[in-house]
Amino acid sequence: MTSPLVNRAVAGILRSPAHRMLSSSLILLEVTGAKSGNRYRFPVQFAETADGLVIWPGHAKRKTWWRNLSQPADVTVWFRGKQLEGRGAVLMPQAAGYAEAREEYGRRWRRVSVPADEPVVRITF
Repeated sequence: MTSPLVNRAVAGILRSPAHRMLSSSLILLEVTGAKSGNRYRFPVQFAETADGLVIWPGHAKRKTWWRNLSQPADVTVWFRGKQLEGRGAVLMPQAAGYAEAREEYGRRWRRVSVPADEPVVRITF
């Protein structure tokens, strides 16, 4: 698990002119808590697609942020030094588009094996 201090440092870099150091593999994702209404901001690894991004919340059972996107919701993304507004949605294994999203992530991260029973998050712009 990454420390909050490391996350803050990475977030600062991703929003700065120095973003190129990290922006080929990381974005800064902001989601709003579905129940709390609080904004959460953290770096995540991504794969770019034709219409947006795919994120695999690795070890999803130990994480909660992706559950805020169980119903599609607005998100903010710092992508390659630019702040973008998008729509995030969790895709579970039985959902339409899941296999394609999982495959797109796997093409970008060939050494990562996304378990077939774990969710992926699709962000469209």
